[in-house]
Amino acid sequence: IEKVVENIKESIPKVEWDYEGIHYFDNGPLTVQYLLVLDALNFCFWPDKDLTYDHLASGLKEALLNDKSAFDADRLQQYTGLQLRELLKWPRPLPLEDERVRLLHEVKSAFNTELKLLSSVDNTCYQFVTNSSEISYLI
Repeated sequence: IEKVVENIKESIPKVEWDYEGIHYFDNGPLTVQYLLVLDALNFCFWPDKDLTYDHLASGLKEALLNDKSAFDADRLQQYTGLQLRELLKWPRPLPLEDERVRLLHEVKSAFNTELKLLSSVDNTCYQFVTNSSEISYLI
């Protein structure tokens, strides 16, 4: 298998996950935080023609670019609907706002679990996946 992979790896095109430029990416832990927050808030279709996934993704990206601590676990636990709207620069209540805020608060638990797991396996990906009974919680 390794030989096959070595032979074909250069022929497989690289796909940029953020080809639209709407996502935050720093190749580090803030990217993971961004994705967890984005996923928590985007749990269903947006029943508002003016507020779409792109608006959510780029709004969260802008929030992180303006304040690297915007998605710190302790801050996520404290956000209200109004604060979430301010973060996204949205002028009216979000669709299913209370549920989105509740899920945002739950992201704090995922961050704490992620940090505990990573430190317990010396940041080794293989060990992280093979030794973790909690990996499915993060996925």
